[in-house]
Amino acid sequence: MQFRYLFAALLFVLILSCLPNPKPVDEERDSFDRSSIKEYILSSPPSIQVPSKAVFGDQIAFLGYSVDREVKPGTRFKIKYYFKCLKPIDEDWQIFVHMDSWGGFEQRIHGDHYPVFGKYRTSNWRVGEIVVDEREVKVPSSYSAQKIAVYIGFYMGDTRMPISNPSEVEHDGQNRLRAGLITVNK
Repeated sequence: MQFRYLFAALLFVLILSCLPNPKPVDEERDSFDRSSIKEYILSSPPSIQVPSKAVFGDQIAFLGYSVDREVKPGTRFKIKYYFKCLKPIDEDWQIFVHMDSWGGFEQRIHGDHYPVFGKYRTSNWRVGEIVVDEREVKVPSSYSAQKIAVYIGFYMGDTRMPISNPSEVEHDGQNRLRAGLITVNK
């Protein structure tokens, strides 16, 4: 009988030792190794083609974006989004990017992702850091709209992070910031 209790107690201790013991968010943030992504973390903002004053959830300022080349149907272009961490972020928010046709009827170009190729979750961002999030976008060769409207925001599951300053920025009332328009040259 005592053997059963001893065996049960040992089994319980063994199971507990196998369970993960996560670090607190602030400890994980401080110990996170940024060496492989240091080119995507800035201390001051660069020159930005399309600046913004948007703030999400009082935690993240969207500083704007830049495009690396002329945009044409059938081509790829790189777009860099610039964010500044204003307050500690305890959750891992994904960025959503909706590129909708402006002046035409084209299928939306989606770009939902975790920041910095999934390597730099928002819970690891430090206050004051400027995070550069770079994406490559392919414009379909049949794209006929004159412009691409860039909508951006943050989400977790079915919840979108609110725009903190909606009266100062263009948005659609669904916590989607209209970051700007990209001209599509024919």
